[in-house]
Amino acid sequence: MKANRVGMNAGFTLLGMNRTIVSIDFTSATWNTVASHEVFTVTGMVLVTVFWRCTEDLASGGAGEIQFGREGATNEYTATQVITGIDAGEFIEPGVATGGVTNAESGAFINSATTDAMMFLDGLDIGYEVSVAALTDGTIQGICFWTPISADGLVVAGAGGVL
Repeated sequence: MKANRVGMNAGFTLLGMNRTIVSIDFTSATWNTVASHEVFTVTGMVLVTVFWRCTEDLASGGAGEIQFGREGATNEYTATQVITGIDAGEFIEPGVATGGVTNAESGAFINSATTDAMMFLDGLDIGYEVSVAALTDGTIQGICFWTPISADGLVVAGAGGVL
């Protein structure tokens, strides 16, 4: 069995990891406002990889933008994305410095071999930040695979509050 290193092909390290999924409905003011939003609450130290799957085309009342990351660095996973280019069936790929939207056929599994694909977090929550204009429609599914490192390591669904 090969040893897994942070940043190596995350698609092969998911077996045996826990999974937490959150559906983000951008018609709700809980999730769509110009602000940072907490999607996953992290307790203790964990190893995580997060995938963002668009299940309904995103829309905005203006030139809305979104970036994905963690508490203190909301662009840690992806650079800012113009939301008009994010459609159902696409994944927001972790660790992509520019762009980041991957057009995936239905059922395709997208992963990244960049250094940000898997991260150690110690109590830092995971989420996204909306800028420029609020979102008005669309749905993204946040899928977090995680393994506890410390005895109190845990990832649970967040409620959309400030990241």
